[in-house]
Amino acid sequence: MEERYTITGVEKESCLRFLTPGETPTLLEVDTAIAEIETDMYPFINSPRGRFPSARSLLRTYAGRGIVMTTGDAHARFAINTIRMIHSLGCSLPIQIFYADDRDLTVENQRTLSALPYVELVDVSKLLDIAAAFRGEPLVHLGWAMKPFAMLASRFNEIILLDADILFLQNPEVMFRYQLYRDTGSLLFMDRTLWAGGRLNEYLEELMEGEPLSEYYYTHGRAGRTLSAHEGESGVIVFDKQRNFHVLLLACKMNSGPYQQDMYSVLHGDKESYWMAHEMVGLPYSWAPGAGGALGFLEDHPQHHSIVKVCGQLYHPDPDFRPLWANGGMLTNKRSPKGEKGEGILNFTHWATDKTFVDVDWDMEDDDRPFCLYRLRNREGLDWDALTTKELGIIDTAAEDWKMIMLDASTNFTVKGDKPKLQGLRPQAWGKNPRSDKSSKVKAPDDAFRIPRAFDRNSPTQEV
Repeated sequence: MEERYTITGVEKESCLRFLTPGETPTLLEVDTAIAEIETDMYPFINSPRGRFPSARSLLRTYAGRGIVMTTGDAHARFAINTIRMIHSLGCSLPIQIFYADDRDLTVENQRTLSALPYVELVDVSKLLDIAAAFRGEPLVHLGWAMKPFAMLASRFNEIILLDADILFLQNPEVMFRYQLYRDTGSLLFMDRTLWAGGRLNEYLEELMEGEPLSEYYYTHGRAGRTLSAHEGESGVIVFDKQRNFHVLLLACKMNSGPYQQDMYSVLHGDKESYWMAHEMVGLPYSWAPGAGGALGFLEDHPQHHSIVKVCGQLYHPDPDFRPLWANGGMLTNKRSPKGEKGEGILNFTHWATDKTFVDVDWDMEDDDRPFCLYRLRNREGLDWDALTTKELGIIDTAAEDWKMIMLDASTNFTVKGDKPKLQGLRPQAWGKNPRSDKSSKVKAPDDAFRIPRAFDRNSPTQEV
């Protein structure tokens, strides 16, 4: 390949055929200069420690469709549960799971994950020079920052990026058929509507340096209308890399080196970088319908009949506003002391989604309670309903699988630092399970209808 192509991937023949005998190979010199610029801009690609000599050579490797995930030891158990869940829904897409060397994901966990059907484990550091991306800067929140690099390095052209702890109620492959995806090649999902205002709009205008933002930003998003301090979430992204290659390169840049530190000081991780990269590059993108809702249990109170309140995981519907997926896994709060032990399965009975982005209130999560979305019943904009029998069956089966994963882990459990290693997990049969675990019911505390605590506008990066 090195003999046929220049460093940026242009065929030498295509350069030389424009030159007359004895002429200085100006095009080759220009191509060399471009290669030097590319090395400076994207050192994680054009590096002796990487596999690809240029961005163009990387682009040539993309083909087909597949799922991309990232995980380390701490989320390996969630990844197993998610993969088995989507398999039970009939998804047969190949899956690439990315990690960053054996310190990120132990050899034992690599073997366990590799044994799952359709799964391929990929060490991203063998494909891209991740160290060069940060140029000696501290690797702050590398877990989030790894996601765009996994997207870039994946062999698939059309991808569904999944967090390790996603619950699907439909086969994820259906998203490739959505008109919203087909229109732009980039289907993104919104985070919760929280805290009107914030630094997001101001920060993006600084990045644009006077260039105009798209009309779509003001008409379909919330940040441009100062309706929410949060816009996107990156638990699921459906993305055509060939159509949006420059967007992905910029998202990687935003999540690397000093740019990452700057962005993460204002925003919450990688989640806003994808649509922001679209705005900066000038390529269109699509928001899925509705802002982030809640998938969990319905709360009511005899003195508050006017309030609808659903508490649970961050939830997203399909274009017909039927349950599609939720972010957070099976547990009430995976970051709580109980959640770190894999305990506290959430009681899933209802869903609610936010259609209007206004007059929506949230109670923040704590150790024993998830986020709660609520509003007055007679106000438009909040759709809610009970899960169907079929949807309950999907979640019940995933819950039983989670219990089996934790049971196996308890008998084959070792710890490296504070990260669990799940060894020798048994295959789990996916069958219908009755809703018989009464202990999973969550009782509302006395202050269940408290007003959400005030948001400190001087701290827009408060974790949500």
